[in-house]
Amino acid sequence: MSKLRELYHGLYHRWGNSYGITIPPDIRAEMKLLPGDHIIMNYSHGMLWVAKINKDIIMPREAVSAIFDKLFPDKEDKNGTD
Repeated sequence: MSKLRELYHGLYHRWGNSYGITIPPDIRAEMKLLPGDHIIMNYSHGMLWVAKINKDIIMPREAVSAIFDKLFPDKEDKNGTD
């Protein structure tokens, strides 16, 4: 695993009627992204969460909950509902 920085910078672009975000080289390498790869995105808690679609993309609910518990320890548990 490469040494990741704490903060990255990207640009939001418009190409005709489409939009895109540049992804820094370190992140592209870590995610093993290639041109044409499909990604999924989720926007929650003011953050854009991005993952490359692959066979391992399905995560158990407990694993996702553990990530959110670590990132947002002060949030009240609402059992996955908002």
